[in-house]
Amino acid sequence: MMKVIKKSRYKPWKYGNCVLYARRKARKFGVRLPYGLWNLRDKKKIINISTDHPRRDVQAGDVAIMAIGRWGHVGVVYKVSKRGKVYIKEANWRSGRRTQRKGKQDELRIIGYYR
Repeated sequence: MMKVIKKSRYKPWKYGNCVLYARRKARKFGVRLPYGLWNLRDKKKIINISTDHPRRDVQAGDVAIMAIGRWGHVGVVYKVSKRGKVYIKEANWRSGRRTQRKGKQDELRIIGYYR
């Protein structure tokens, strides 16, 4: 079951765009998120890690791409459990807030990753 671990106060000027937040966070892990990620189609184009083996293939700093609505969504992976649960930090999943969530890939609607 997907679970929200933590959420911030409403700050749309700071957490109103998931891509800008993920770009800033991923940079700390050496991941350079490309520009031009306006909609789900754009986000699908950059997937370079599949969802087949999350425990083996996914690591902290990878950007999770999620099929949520027309625009899609991204978040930064900060942990993957031995059971395959993915822990992500993200912005604007809840409008104007920063959240941390955990869950299996299908619960989080993750369709791939970018590194």
